[in-house]
Amino acid sequence: MVWNLRDELDAHVLTHAFILADDKHALGFFVELAGELGGDRRLGGLAEGLRDRRVTALRDFFLVAGSKRSTPRDFALATKWGFRMNLDLDAFRTLFEKFV
Repeated sequence: MVWNLRDELDAHVLTHAFILADDKHALGFFVELAGELGGDRRLGGLAEGLRDRRVTALRDFFLVAGSKRSTPRDFALATKWGFRMNLDLDAFRTLFEKFV
């Protein structure tokens, strides 16, 4: 979705569209991920405005109640944003290529 709307994304609107800082931070991660997967460097800059600088510790991105923590994957971009993922960049790349 982010990739398909990339030319219409407005930094000011995105920055003020989400009430919860966690939501804005997660959106920033996906904006930068879309930029990396699609080769659009503009999205990386846009994503920085959504980053919550208070996030300093890694946390699981996908929380599933009652399940054991899955093995985290090596995913530098997710780590940069403070997320621990059970998917890696190649998994996102496969989905991106399938739907774009």
